[in-house]
Amino acid sequence: MNIRLVIAALLFCLAMLGCIAANLIYFSMLREINKLRLDHKQLSYFGFRASLNFFNHLNEYRTLFPNGRLRVRLRIAYAVMFVGFLTSCFMLRFQ
Repeated sequence: MNIRLVIAALLFCLAMLGCIAANLIYFSMLREINKLRLDHKQLSYFGFRASLNFFNHLNEYRTLFPNGRLRVRLRIAYAVMFVGFLTSCFMLRFQ
């Protein structure tokens, strides 16, 4: 087995872990926002409408929690995801 293929597979696994971590962090951000909202104004975790309001939710989290660490963790998870995907694609392309 080629060593590049093994490294590409490991980088892809790392990218998938970053993707899962980013989703879990985003859900915990929504949970923190929902704790401060009224019952009839809760944010939805799933559905098409939730994905359209992604940046609005991030801005709301920033205004409610200016020192919140979840934004930093979300950015790190996205960076790990994109770097993992790009490097695994690069490794497979130039095999």
